[in-house]
Amino acid sequence: MQRHKAIWDWLARLPELFRGFLCLAGAVILIAPLTANAQMAREYLQTPVKQFAGFIEYSIGQAQSATSADLPLANDLTFSHVTVPYLLYSFPLNKKYAGVDVTTPYVKVRSADGLFETTGFSDPSFAFHMNLFGLPAVTREEIATFVPQNLMSVHFKVNVPIGSYDRNKPVNMGGNRWAFSPLVNLNITRDKGVSWFEVYAAGKFFTDNNEFQGSNKLSQKPILTLTGHYSHNLGKKAWASIGTSYDYGGETSINNVAQNNTANGLRPMVAYSRVLGRFRITVRYENTATKANDHKRNSSVAIRLASLLF
Repeated sequence: MQRHKAIWDWLARLPELFRGFLCLAGAVILIAPLTANAQMAREYLQTPVKQFAGFIEYSIGQAQSATSADLPLANDLTFSHVTVPYLLYSFPLNKKYAGVDVTTPYVKVRSADGLFETTGFSDPSFAFHMNLFGLPAVTREEIATFVPQNLMSVHFKVNVPIGSYDRNKPVNMGGNRWAFSPLVNLNITRDKGVSWFEVYAAGKFFTDNNEFQGSNKLSQKPILTLTGHYSHNLGKKAWASIGTSYDYGGETSINNVAQNNTANGLRPMVAYSRVLGRFRITVRYENTATKANDHKRNSSVAIRLASLLF
């Protein structure tokens, strides 16, 4: 009887799942891309509503691809240090979880040949998050008894071109262009949140930069990113994950001359996360095969510290 009931419950959810997958397909086909900053595992699990949460992420990376980051860098090996503070406010929307956040990345970049080194604030971003199913609006008191379930959410981020930018510099922290990033995630658990299978479909669109290295026009095609993770609890306070992302697109053009730097490859990653007091610390390592013209060296290590604030 229990088995038949479980099968019937899944069949009863098919219309809801189908609607969710239509949203997923629409986001990929109609709005397509993201940056090469892939989503971490368990990025959008339950948090209480009517709360402010703070995050700060510090990453060290090296890249040899113009399409491997938000910054419009040349096709040369660069080393970057990126500090990204987040402020998230969550609230109920139609009795489901929703939220808005703002980020203001601070970046330091230097070239391997030592010809340049620069620091500054990159373009801030604003994002909206909305659950489709599986994340009811629960309070901080109620979340202790909440049983995790399958979920799907949609997200939309806008990068605002107000970061530091000088048309006469070869490298800038700001992009001097707008960027729009839709994302849909589907998270599946069969053991009440002990383990998760996650799929993210994301994209990123760019407007043109008409002040690139003087008065040149920099254009960039959309980037599509598909990400998958498997994660499992390690006791009550920690979890580990393994996953990969696939990127396609993002070719840049200068004055309508294509640069032949389309991203097309995988980015495997692993992560470990643990609660320490009121904080959660997550460490992620990523070593990417996404490269332009067979550039080989793209990797990063990121450390994230997160906590509810008030």
